[in-house]
Formats: sequence, C-alpha cells, structure tokens
Amino acid sequence: MPRGFGGCQGASGMKDDTCLKLGLKKWLPPTLAAILLMGGILYFLWYDGAFLPGWINWRESLGTYRFGEEEALVALLNQRVSVSLNKEQIWQSGKDCRVSDCITEDVDHDGKNELILLFWRHGSFGDHLPFWIRKNDSDWSQHIGIYDWKESYPYRLDPIWVSSGLGIEISELSADEDGIVTVTDKNGRETRWYWRTFGLMLLEEGEKPVVSRTEGGSPAGKGMKEQKALRAGETKKTISFTASGDNLIHEAIIRSAKDRALKEGKEGYDFDFAYEEVSGFFRAHDINFINVESLITETLPPSDYPDFSTPADCGRALLKAGFNALNLSNNHIYDKGSEGINATLDFWSDKEAAVFGLYDRDDPMDICVYEYDGVRLAFLGYTYGTNGRETPEGSDKRAVYLSETELIKKQLEKARREADIVIVSCHFGAEGSHRITDGERTLGRALAGWGADLVIGTHPHVIKDAQWINTGDGRRALVCYSLGNFLSSMKRTGNLLGLTLECSFEVPKSGPARIKNARLIPNVTVYGPYYREPHVKWFSDYSSKEARDNRAAYRDIDYSYDRLTEILKENVSEQFLGP
Repeated sequence: MPRGFGGCQGASGMKDDTCLKLGLKKWLPPTLAAILLMGGILYFLWYDGAFLPGWINWRESLGTYRFGEEEALVALLNQRVSVSLNKEQIWQSGKDCRVSDCITEDVDHDGKNELILLFWRHGSFGDHLPFWIRKNDSDWSQHIGIYDWKESYPYRLDPIWVSSGLGIEISELSADEDGIVTVTDKNGRETRWYWRTFGLMLLEEGEKPVVSRTEGGSPAGKGMKEQKALRAGETKKTISFTASGDNLIHEAIIRSAKDRALKEGKEGYDFDFAYEEVSGFFRAHDINFINVESLITETLPPSDYPDFSTPADCGRALLKAGFNALNLSNNHIYDKGSEGINATLDFWSDKEAAVFGLYDRDDPMDICVYEYDGVRLAFLGYTYGTNGRETPEGSDKRAVYLSETELIKKQLEKARREADIVIVSCHFGAEGSHRITDGERTLGRALAGWGADLVIGTHPHVIKDAQWINTGDGRRALVCYSLGNFLSSMKRTGNLLGLTLECSFEVPKSGPARIKNARLIPNVTVYGPYYREPHVKWFSDYSSKEARDNRAAYRDIDYSYDRLTEILKENVSEQFLGP
C-alpha cells in the first residue's frame, strides 16, 4: 500500500493535513536549529571582521620610537599595533580594532611625534557620543586615531583625537615633515589633512598651512597647536578666533578659589580650576574673546550680586587660560562707581590683551585697535544700560549705550577705515529668554551694515542662535545673538549652558575679511559636591551619568542631560552647532 508523507497511510482514513502536521513536527525543529546555528556562525564571522571589504590593504610593519634615552619597538602585526620597550610590551591597540596602517609624525606640532592609526571598529563613534546621537550603531566603520606618547615612567600612549566614522574608503596614510597627513582612498585619490584645535581637518584645494617652528622643532609664537591656513596667492593672513559668553563671578566661585589657595598654601585666590578643562582649546587659538561681566581689581573687596567685584587673580586666570580680548561694556560696569571703573582699568592697563568697552568721556572716538601678526582687529563694546546708574563723577571713561546709534555708526565707520576686521560686543536682550526679537535682528543688521564683521551677543544668560547677514558693501557678517553664560554659579538649567564661537578670519590682500568655518561649541558649568567649585567643561565631555550625579546642585526639577540637549537643539541651528 502506498505510504503518505511522514509514513501516514492514505487509505487509513487519516486526512492529508494531519499527515503534513506530523511531518512538520518531526522535521521543523532540526531545520530551525540548523538555520539558527548557521545564522549564529555568520553573525560571529561578521562581528569578528571576516566580511570586511576585500580592498583593504592590511599592512604589517616594524619601526622604532625614542622615549627619552630609550628606544621602543612599534609593530603592526595581525591587525594590531603593539609598542614594546626593553622587550616588555607597554601598549597595544584594542581588541575591538582592526588596524590596517600606522605611521608616526608630529601632526599637532608640539615638537613630539604621535602615533597615527588607520583602523576599523564597530560603531561610528567611540565611548563619548555627540549629544545629538542617542545610540551608537553597530556597523563596521573606518577611523583615524592619534595617540600621544607619555615620555616618563610609567610609559604609555594616550588618545588625543579619534575620528568618528570617516565615510571615505581609505587605503593608506602618509605624513610629511610639516605634519600634513595624506589620505589615499581605494581608487588612488589623495586628500590632505592638517591639525586644527580638536583634530584633523581637510585642506581645500589650493590651501597651504604655514607652520613656523623654533629651533627645538615646536612652533614659534602664541598657540602651540595653531594652524594658519593661507590661500595661495589670494590670502594675506588667517587668524583663528573664539568668543565665549559671560564670565560672571558669583560668591560660590570666589569662595572655592579662596579654599583652593588655602589648601595649596598660597595667598590670594586660585581660579585656575574654573577654566583648566577648556584652557588648552583657547591657548591653541590666536584671539579669544570673553565678556568680563564683573569688575576685576587689585584693591576692591570681593562682592556678589547685585554689585559685583572680583579679585584680580580671576583676571590673571583668564589671561593664563588664553583669553586676550576682554569686553568690559555691560550692565555691571558702574557697580562700584568711579572707584570701580578706575580700579578695573588700572588692573588691565599693563596686560598684553585687547581690553575694550569704555571710551573717553568727552570724546568717545578712542576705539580699540589691536594688532596680531600683522592683522589689525578693531574691538568695540556696547550695552543696553547700566542698571539705572549714570556715568559716575570722577571717571574719565564711560560706556556707550546701544541707543546712541549716531555715535555707534561713526565709531564703526572709523573702525572700518583703520582695521582689517571689526568685532562688536553687544550686551542686549531679555534675561532668561531664548527668543530673538525683531528689534535684536534689526540692530544686528544695522551694526553689520555700519561696518561690523562679527557681532557677539551677551547678557541674557541663556543661549540664542546665530545668523549670517549679507551687507551692501559685499561683506558677509555673522551675528551671534547670545552666547549665554561661560562661567557663573547660576542654577537654572538654561543658565548652565553656553556657546563658544570658533571661526577663522581670512584677510585677503585686497577686499574685505571673510569668516570661515564658524561653529558654536556648547559648554556647560558643572558643580562639584555641595555646590562647590563651579567650573567649565565642553558639553561633548559631559555625560548623562555626570548630570545625574550632580543633579542635587541644580534648582530645576527637570534638570537632566536630555533637557540640556533639547535646549541646544531648540535654539541653535544645525549649520552652526558644533560637537
């Protein structure tokens, strides 16, 4: 008798679908198990890199690097890099990385070679995600990492920059003696990259970075890692520039500075802690602007809101951190009357910096023109008011109010004639409001039209967006409506966020200066335990865990890392928002 599927007899009266079910029940489990096993094997092979592209040129090499008086062996073997000293391994690239190439060269121009790796790993980002990315992906992606040698015992290598997923298919790396990295893709096309502040940036066609070195091999001049890109044949100079918001020194910061000095056995105050996590960034730039919102003097006792007075050690800490363009024009400049004005001017008078915002009382056409590396920068500062106080008797200097439009226009016209670049500090806007009013936009356009290349907004203690403005004389000016707080001990969520403008000024041999590569980098004020030691750090270095740990110090019930991220996304355009 013929047998049915799975051994069922068709003539026995059993229906065909019953036979089918019995057959599936017998064969389906082992079939699914085989599929799952095969899937698991394929996933393991994929995760282990077995299916990485075939065009990858997996190099192997041996080289040396000198640690002081000793020589280390650098080996790229089996897709990992190891560094050995006296036959002892002191560093190895991570197991999660597949290294295809490595070179050594001084790319950041600090006088010492770095180790540069080209590698593949899972995820477009490392441990620290950009604030707008909530979760890393798991795909294989290509990266460049730069590692610095610690030349004292115990020897090690520390990452100073690792790229996100590159998006270009790189076959090999090379570098010249000027630290310019040449990247060759799988089709043989070459692009050139150079170090600028936070990492490697693409050199546009015809762009030539100029690096001046001292006899010891490190760059000469201020800003050890600065790069001045000069466009061949058309650019006179390039100046790297930053601008930060309000440096508003409350009692908690002064108290912490005093405690730090006492612990270190020093007299006075130690404000370095407030800026030390970000100071390397500023020292790598040519010009760094900040709004000095409180009087800084050697003589007046410290005081908090509403009449601010700050110890001179804070001014010295600002200069040490790299700030060299300091605006004094704000609503607190008359807090201590003529005594305060004279004392703060006495402090700043002998400093190598552009200090501006106060003008001759009788003839306020004495604008500040500061020369840096052959480029003349005019700085002008204006304020909406001075908290109802009139210019005090006994002072030869005064603030200029934003309502004095005819005077401002004349000052800007003079600045335009005397300087290559004109920068205006504008202390205006409603405190606590992220909204840019029509009046603020009108004023921004007017200042640009009268001659400003850059308008820097301060005062609201919260962040606002920026805007490009095309002027009638062919310039493209930038208006930043509010950079928020740089440092304060205000507690509300919005007051903790600030923005630092980073850009460069290209000054051509003829024609107006151009602002290039403008971006707004978020910074955040962070408190230590018990509301002590408020200090600044980059938001990209801040974590949700740190936000949770520090939440008790803040006033708003909705304070969180996600809320900070929302404020940034809601108020800063993607075209400007930096990491």
